[in-house]
Amino acid sequence: MPKNHLLRAILGLTFMAVVAPSVVNAQIAVESALSMDLSFRGQGRAALCYAFSEEQMLKDFTCGASCESNASEWKYSIFDIARAHQSYWTRQYNPVDGDPSRDLFANGSSFAFPYNEVAVTSVRASRCTLEREVFYLNRSQITNPRRGDEPRDVLADYLIRIYREFKMGRAAQPDIADADVLDAWKVLMSLASGSQNESDFLAKVIDFTKCSDRLPLPKFNVQSRDLADAGQIAKTVESNLNQGRSLYVGVCAEVLETERAGDEPCGRHAVVLRRYNPVKKEILVVDSAFFSTRPRNQDGSSWIPAGVVVEAIAKSGRDVRRMLAETKEQMALQSQSMDFTGLAKETTANLKEAIVATRAKNIQKATLQMLYEFIDQYPNGSRENRAYRKVLADARKMVFKNVKDLEQLTPLFEGTFRELVAPSGLIEGVTFNGIVWLESQPQGTKNK
Repeated sequence: MPKNHLLRAILGLTFMAVVAPSVVNAQIAVESALSMDLSFRGQGRAALCYAFSEEQMLKDFTCGASCESNASEWKYSIFDIARAHQSYWTRQYNPVDGDPSRDLFANGSSFAFPYNEVAVTSVRASRCTLEREVFYLNRSQITNPRRGDEPRDVLADYLIRIYREFKMGRAAQPDIADADVLDAWKVLMSLASGSQNESDFLAKVIDFTKCSDRLPLPKFNVQSRDLADAGQIAKTVESNLNQGRSLYVGVCAEVLETERAGDEPCGRHAVVLRRYNPVKKEILVVDSAFFSTRPRNQDGSSWIPAGVVVEAIAKSGRDVRRMLAETKEQMALQSQSMDFTGLAKETTANLKEAIVATRAKNIQKATLQMLYEFIDQYPNGSRENRAYRKVLADARKMVFKNVKDLEQLTPLFEGTFRELVAPSGLIEGVTFNGIVWLESQPQGTKNK
């Protein structure tokens, strides 16, 4: 069966700013220039470009007359948006390996606006969380002198370092007079004091709430096109921008910085496109990592040549399609080389052994109960959960009077293993959300 990390490599890391050091330099330069600006809205050392982009899209969808300057506003909780994506990942596939809170800061998402699927109808107001202050503390060279180190001192590592220093009695209050920062620091110290370990501390930082204000998520339909052809991308982008829609797009971050597409695969990144200037042929881009070296507006947005933006989208699309094709080929080879029959027989033998160990008198009841417990290891709605529920449904039609009768399950296990490993089961339905926009829902329709 495919491991969680393999699925993550295929699906879950699509919108991550995993980039070459030359691209990181642009981000460091911006952080240095704005290291004393608490209201500066940027992802810093966290792979949360998808969350910042979706937050911008939600603001643009609901802003009314205040759209022009809302790129610097912290409105919908970035932490809650990321949590919704993580919940969707868990439901669709497997629980996150390792620490879910660290994963939230370190890994991206290839999904777009999954709120309806995980029944998230509102999120905290950003001002009620610690996110603005935490991103600032991580960004500021005064509070985080290691922020420019390689490997990069990501947000989770910075918070863990705060926790460790507190436990060792070395956590010094930052030499910054801003009352909000100092208040946030005191909260972090309090959370560290009440935490059992690093994971517990990260979770408490994410979940800490200053106020009870929640913002309802607007009702919308999600539309998307996965494109790699520059001409089609240009038409789709210009058409939507001319209709006043903001666009959430996957780009190659390196193309935004260098303004050329190299041959090497580059890290995928999410940004928001807001306006098109047909005279100058430029697009207004809101980028939470600020990879472009073009001049920034006061709210952090930049006008970038339309050709550069289109090529950044096209390059990203080409890279993802190539990656998916290569992964499908590798999984097909893996599937061909696997001994599914042997694995199914081994699984049945293990099940037999487990039931014998229970000394159950009713083999039928014990078998069905153990299959149900096996299913319960996987999130509801995940491929594994659905596949093994089918095994249980078929097993209910069988009669198990003794342990030897369990051999009837072997072909069921074999068919399930083949289905789970089959490339078509993982790859065919994968999209990379190259260009995404939101449309208002007509009355009487359900959110897609």
